[in-house]
Amino acid sequence: MDDSIENTESVVKHWYDSSEKDYATMKNLLASKDFSWALFLGHLVLEKLLKSIYVKRKEKHAIFTHDLLRLA
Repeated sequence: MDDSIENTESVVKHWYDSSEKDYATMKNLLASKDFSWALFLGHLVLEKLLKSIYVKRKEKHAIFTHDLLRLA
């Protein structure tokens, strides 16, 4: 499978924008004291930010994983 990307910046922007939306939701969950879901969303925020960095640096699609250590 070819992991190369035609427009790297658009993929980076996708991951970053998606993480921003999840971050806002996470803050709302924290405010409502729904801590377990806030923590889950916090993991997604970090995952998406790491994927945006991965794409920017490697100029190919991020690996299919939720493992933050592997992404880092």
